[in-house]
Amino acid sequence: MLRFRIGIAFLLLLSFGMVNVFAENPAETGKDISVSCMETSLTIGAGKRLDDQTGSITIISEPEAGMAIYIDNQNTGKTTPVTIDGIAVGQHVVKLMGEWYRPQEKRVEIIEGQNNDLLFTMVPNYGILTVNTSADAIIYIDGKVKGSTTWSGRVKEGVCIVKVEKEGYKTRQWEVSMVRGKDQAIDLIMSPKTGTLEVKTIPDQAMISLDGKMYGMSPKIIPDLLLGTYNLTVEKPGHTSVYMRVEIEDSKTTTVEIPLVFGKEITVTSVPDGAFVIVQGDTLGVTPLTFVLKFGNHEVMLVKNDEVLVETIHVSPTGKKVFDYTLKQSNDPFYGQMVLVKGGTFQMGDVLGIGNREEKPVHDVTLSDFYIGKYEVTQAQWQLVMGDNPSHYKGCDNCPVERVSWDEVQVFITKLNLLTGKKYRLPTEAEWEYAARGAGLSQGFRYAGGNNINFVSWYSGNSQGKTQPVGTMKPNELGLYDMSGNVWEWCSDWFDDFTATPKENPEGPEEGDYKIVRGGSWYGYIGGSRVTCRGSDEPANKRSYIGFRVAMSP
Repeated sequence: MLRFRIGIAFLLLLSFGMVNVFAENPAETGKDISVSCMETSLTIGAGKRLDDQTGSITIISEPEAGMAIYIDNQNTGKTTPVTIDGIAVGQHVVKLMGEWYRPQEKRVEIIEGQNNDLLFTMVPNYGILTVNTSADAIIYIDGKVKGSTTWSGRVKEGVCIVKVEKEGYKTRQWEVSMVRGKDQAIDLIMSPKTGTLEVKTIPDQAMISLDGKMYGMSPKIIPDLLLGTYNLTVEKPGHTSVYMRVEIEDSKTTTVEIPLVFGKEITVTSVPDGAFVIVQGDTLGVTPLTFVLKFGNHEVMLVKNDEVLVETIHVSPTGKKVFDYTLKQSNDPFYGQMVLVKGGTFQMGDVLGIGNREEKPVHDVTLSDFYIGKYEVTQAQWQLVMGDNPSHYKGCDNCPVERVSWDEVQVFITKLNLLTGKKYRLPTEAEWEYAARGAGLSQGFRYAGGNNINFVSWYSGNSQGKTQPVGTMKPNELGLYDMSGNVWEWCSDWFDDFTATPKENPEGPEEGDYKIVRGGSWYGYIGGSRVTCRGSDEPANKRSYIGFRVAMSP
């Protein structure tokens, strides 16, 4: 048998026997080929091209299309469903491959000019996995993010790693053995990250509370606390109460050891305030001042300008806690009501991330020392200076004056300064927010003085539809009342958008259309009482829910 690349098989009858000559397809024709046998030769003349000896295949896959097609292990670049023409006659192997299916192959005989239909029923190599977890937790499958809270989708057969993550919660990870064609569901409910607090006191048997919740007597181990900062209070009769902040960290034990002083906390106030408090030769601060003294008698000296007052204080377990002293009298309606706010740098604006556009961006502000009124200006104080009472809600001398425009407040301040010889003014917006937050004593409350609005603010939910006497709610860290609620308070600034640029003693733009008001009111919703909420109104407008408080530079 002889083989020649001439494109077709010939049967040659030669004198000494039969010779088969095969032409391989595809053939290159057009050449003469000589064949000899036992010295007998035969010349085969050039023939025609045999390229038209082909057929076609129509390939369909189920249950899904889009399978990649290979013929004789060569990628055709085509996907199902498709008809492929020009396939050489003879036997071929057709293989389909897809990401989510096992490879399938079939043999097919191609006959010249005919079409073959091939239907492949693909066998899946996946199962459907459903993952349920805590709200907003991120779901990972084999390290890739798939979604949050709930996810359902295909996963290839074999072992996969499911992981869920959420800030403040313990990460959970699970191995799942996927079986093709089988659906599975898993629930990965997350647990918060927690830590432990251990409190020791000397002496022991002191009452322990965290953020107002009682936890029993010392020594005490308190497990499973959520991460974050807590206000720790330790109290024991006959001893000084201790207030401190403790940080709880993930999977750690925070240990505090507190020596308790045999004595108690007292407060010394004076009229006017701002007097230096000197105890046994040591200057402790200025009034109003809260500090700890041991039980017994102590000589206390108060000094302000040329006024000096010396008193003996007796501290006992059941005795007084507040000691009030008067240095001199004054006809100033705000005498003894101005609180010194020590300057500092703070972040002004929506630091809690719950505010409006006007409260952004958060930016650094540095302020010098200033005084601000302990209370909102009352109707009686306005009447004393101006001789009238413009308020809508009359009959309450100790209620805040309202229905006073910003322009009228400037007239009031001018008359007040002539009367007292002082330099009262409105607070700037930055001073107002700094004071409302508690300045250097701030505990980061949402409202001025706390996070429970019903303890610190008169607003629409508790005000009975009118103003209320000043100073009847809980004060903030500086002893300021009604910085949240009762009436909105005029500030000196024109309204302007915040910028991220740090500022020092800002006073706002030089001109504008609206003046700033802060603090919320008896008429307003809860959000208006937040210490970062900003409002504004035209300076000539009078509202039954807008009043003011005074400020003064040292």
